[in-house]
Amino acid sequence: MTISAIDLIMRRISVTERESPLAVFLTPDHMFMDCVFANTVNTQARIRNCDPDLIGIFHRDINPVHIMRRLRSYANSGVQNDY
Repeated sequence: MTISAIDLIMRRISVTERESPLAVFLTPDHMFMDCVFANTVNTQARIRNCDPDLIGIFHRDINPVHIMRRLRSYANSGVQNDY
């Protein structure tokens, strides 16, 4: 997985197990996001280093309305994470 539109990311999250979540990161074009497995060495390093582009880590047990609102808020505002 890689750069994708929100609709595709939502479809992927909807079948993702809690044990193998997806991490979503901003890209320069905020209408598309980088969706990757959260448990890879590279992604874990980005998470551990508080990558400012990290939007969140998601799986199918998280309320899809919450996920959609979060992704759309970043897409619409273009705002980076604030950690």
